[in-house]
Amino acid sequence: MHTPVRTTTLHLACLLRDGPNQSRPPEGSGWRRRCNQIHQDRRLVSRRRNPRDLTGRLRRIRASGSTSAEAEAAVRQKAASLGLSPDVVPRASTLGELLELWLAEVVSSRNIRPQTALMYRTKANRLTRLYGGIEVSALRPRRMQVIGNDLAKQMKAPEFQSLKGVLNQALRYAVRAELLPSNPLAALEPVRLAR
Repeated sequence: MHTPVRTTTLHLACLLRDGPNQSRPPEGSGWRRRCNQIHQDRRLVSRRRNPRDLTGRLRRIRASGSTSAEAEAAVRQKAASLGLSPDVVPRASTLGELLELWLAEVVSSRNIRPQTALMYRTKANRLTRLYGGIEVSALRPRRMQVIGNDLAKQMKAPEFQSLKGVLNQALRYAVRAELLPSNPLAALEPVRLAR
């Protein structure tokens, strides 16, 4: 008696390659390993860039290729066809400059209510007054832990959470803009807040 064989996506890919007349090899014969190799050969590398257009709006470009060089070339070609330059990367050397860049590029370009944008600006200005001179390259998890502990001592819980949220958004923007390799605030240990 013939038992039905469950067809997987992997098996379908091998059927497409080998043809419909090929029967499924028995388990343990290495067909999965062979099909995995086929899929690994076809994997694509993806690249993203966020240049600005002539009006100053942020544009997202995504392209892929079989190698990193092909993906990068595809991004450049796509940007050129749109009249954009993917090499224009914003620079910020201090935390204050990073917060200003975040306000200008993210907050101003989105459809955010005016009172929310004003709140973001107020929080960013406060962070700039307190820590604006710190170099972006010096923003590491240990340094962020010291800043977090210092902020927690100075203010109450709701104010601390809102400042931490604004700082987190600005640091996430810095990662997207390739100013930082990772968000150092993500490694922040819980801090004891003032009552």
